[in-house]
Amino acid sequence: MLSINGFLSRHQFAANKLTDEQRGLSQALSSGKRINSAKDDAAGLQLSNRLQTQLKVKEQVQKNINDGISYGQVADSALGGVSEHLQRIRTLLLQAANESYSDADRASLDQEIKANIQAIDQLAEQTEVFGKKPLLSVKEPPPVVLPPEPPPPPPPPPPIENVDTLDRVLTNGVTATDRSSGYISFGLIPEGSKNVRIYLYDHGANDDIAIFSANGEHLVGSDLSAVQNVVERNLFTPANGYTGDESYDNSLLFDGGRFNLPARNSRVIRDMQFTYSGDGNIAQNNRYEELHFDVVTEHLLLSVIGNGRFDITASWDEIAELPQPEPPPEPEPPTEPVVAPSVSRETDGPMVVTVKDLAVGENGYVIFDDIEASAHSLGLEDFVVASSGDAQGFIETIDKAIATVGQFRADIGSKINALAHVHRNQINQHEYLSSAHQRITDADYAADISRKVKSDTLQQAQLTLATQANKSFSQSMMSIINLLA
Repeated sequence: MLSINGFLSRHQFAANKLTDEQRGLSQALSSGKRINSAKDDAAGLQLSNRLQTQLKVKEQVQKNINDGISYGQVADSALGGVSEHLQRIRTLLLQAANESYSDADRASLDQEIKANIQAIDQLAEQTEVFGKKPLLSVKEPPPVVLPPEPPPPPPPPPPIENVDTLDRVLTNGVTATDRSSGYISFGLIPEGSKNVRIYLYDHGANDDIAIFSANGEHLVGSDLSAVQNVVERNLFTPANGYTGDESYDNSLLFDGGRFNLPARNSRVIRDMQFTYSGDGNIAQNNRYEELHFDVVTEHLLLSVIGNGRFDITASWDEIAELPQPEPPPEPEPPTEPVVAPSVSRETDGPMVVTVKDLAVGENGYVIFDDIEASAHSLGLEDFVVASSGDAQGFIETIDKAIATVGQFRADIGSKINALAHVHRNQINQHEYLSSAHQRITDADYAADISRKVKSDTLQQAQLTLATQANKSFSQSMMSIINLLA
């Protein structure tokens, strides 16, 4: 009994081992890879990953090099076009230098020369690859369109408009009672008003009529020079119709002479005839004042100076309206883009091509330097061929330009060749690395198939032995049962 059980245990262990081996062989044969997980070959998997990274890097470096070669070929092709135009210009200059041509002939030659110069600029401007312009070392920034300047804020209303006109303060011919006197503007009499009469009753407080111009000139009333500071501080303010910068001026003051009522004494000030009763006073018990003026030629401000209360009556033929300020003109939008002055020309930058796995240091790159092949940089802007002497003088300039473009092409050609050499080297390295990677990771089909056939044979043998063992075990058990019975 024990020997049979031991046989079965050994058989089961061998079967499990064989099953694991078959599973690994099936995975290798189906994927074609020897290493499908870390348990297959941990060290080999790590080495495989490093090689795979190197392979991808080599592939990208080859793409970069191909881009660099394309850049160089585009630049060289465009420079070839520039060379053709320069050679044509030199031929035309040599032709124009011949004395057999008339001025009209040279004008035609000059026109063709200018067309070739313009074509050079078009080549330099329109040649573009990978967002760069190989024949221009600097690029013009796009015009920055500045928004139109906002319209200036409307000017503040003149201070004089802060005071109501007399027809807003009083009703024509109607007495207003119990009004307060002081250093304030009672009302505005605008320019153009006609036949204005003012009657004042001060209730014995000796309040006085005062007429001022808009710039602070005291024209009618009692002299206030003794309280000049008070006038300038309290009366000459924007709220009272002044700017606040006025100084008290009594040089034109008309005080009416001695008191007379009705008013009889007159004076003409700046084409305005004022008829004024003069200042009534408490001692003489003259509590009335009267003022009349015919035509107002400038804005006048009426005040009642004092510290009491008064009654006032005003009448007029016309109180003119203040002119309305003109609205500011609408700003005109700019018709052309306005380039901000702070924006300057920017460098287009060289074309840098990575040629090594580690783009570190100068040895990791091939650099196509900035070149400038515009007509301006080649000295062709001021060509005017009006005489044979002009043509002879420009030949040297053209020769220098041809030599410069030739140097550009030589430099680009050498770098294209260098990139092609590096590209071939990268291809070789990629091939060798790929072979090494395949040797590590690829499955050996012949060996794996042989092992699979062997494993299948062993598995069939195990199944046969297991079947026989089970049958023998059953027969033995039946024999024992029969003996015991």
